[in-house]
Amino acid sequence: MSRIHRNALKLLLSVLISNWLFACNAIDQNSLAPGIAYIAPVGNPPADTIVWSPKTSNNILVTAGDLGYGRAQVHILDIETGKMKLLAKTNYGDIWGEAWLPDGKEIVLLVSGATKGFSQSGLWILNTETNKMEYIIEKSGAAVVLPDSNTLAILTVDLASTQHPRQISISLADIQTKKTEVIYTNQEATTYLGLSLSSSGRFLVFSLQFDNTDTDNLYILDVQTKNVIQLTSDGGSTFPQWSP
Repeated sequence: MSRIHRNALKLLLSVLISNWLFACNAIDQNSLAPGIAYIAPVGNPPADTIVWSPKTSNNILVTAGDLGYGRAQVHILDIETGKMKLLAKTNYGDIWGEAWLPDGKEIVLLVSGATKGFSQSGLWILNTETNKMEYIIEKSGAAVVLPDSNTLAILTVDLASTQHPRQISISLADIQTKKTEVIYTNQEATTYLGLSLSSSGRFLVFSLQFDNTDTDNLYILDVQTKNVIQLTSDGGSTFPQWSP
């Protein structure tokens, strides 16, 4: 079995575990199944996404969005104490906590729309200790941080051209210089549903959706060679997470 196929097997197991973990948000704390621990209230708006801290197993980055009303909040949740630290919020416009930088102190925020406190849409870095915010790049989409801590991999829907008015792309963006390099494009897919980076930093896994909503499948991109393989073909595969 090749290394990439062994990685694929680990990924599939991780997808199952990740889906189970996310399902916990909808469980009544008074009627939990054995083995499931209630962490904290999901709040109002409800929790959308969670991202584990790279430095401590106690903290997760929680994004909560009120669908249809343009309100959003980003917190750090300590799963041992249940305490939540509010990092950013908006009464109009959307904001998501996308990723942690390896130091565990800074996070990548995706801002969309007229979000209070942010001068423009795109990707921002927020220092969780000083609350200092730095604008990174206008390109907006799912983002992960490569191991060098200075490069973002960004998966986004682009307005490409009159011939291809919509395309999916993956770009590498240098946090310091703001320069970007497109390493993958797909002009047939209509949207994406998740992006995750392998612990080695070499492989990106993501889900693409086409016109048929049952065609959500996983793809793996080798960041070094730019080669892509399709991992699943039966549909229904979304929001994958690599095992650490």
